[in-house]
Amino acid sequence: VGVALDVAQMRHGATINLAAGTFAWKREVACNAKTITLVGAGKGATILDAGGARRFFTLGSGCTLVLRNLSMRNGKVSGSYPNDRGGAIMMKYIMTGTLDAREVEFKDNSAQYGGAVFSCCTNPSFTSCDFNSNSASDAGGAVFAQGGTTTFASTLPANSFSGNTASRNNFGNCYKDQ
Repeated sequence: VGVALDVAQMRHGATINLAAGTFAWKREVACNAKTITLVGAGKGATILDAGGARRFFTLGSGCTLVLRNLSMRNGKVSGSYPNDRGGAIMMKYIMTGTLDAREVEFKDNSAQYGGAVFSCCTNPSFTSCDFNSNSASDAGGAVFAQGGTTTFASTLPANSFSGNTASRNNFGNCYKDQ
């Protein structure tokens, strides 16, 4: 299913509603100066699968990514900077980008920094998200945050972290670097 193509071509402010099912993610989506909203049928019900071949999104200046009720699995990046950051989502060196994730499962994603999410100088927000079995070969098995303010909502149900690993710096769940 070409979900990524639909997302990349969508107009600013549009919402894509995804039914239950597993969707193969065909290519990385670079987002600049637009709002993208993806709404699924629930964690574990709507599964976006990158097949261990790519990340889902790179967020640039002015991008707002809103994720609701879905799973992002098997995102993977490797190589040299900046291609080694954020297995599922990379928020790159921007002050005006936003990630708002609610009821999202990040599972089996991998990178050198930020197995699931890499955030630099941004302010991502996570509410009722599950970070499961993500890995980083350096730091931030689930999330690597550099600068900015990363918010993990503490209201119930809170975010959960399970089985995330980081090989070198032993920060399996989250790593915050100023």
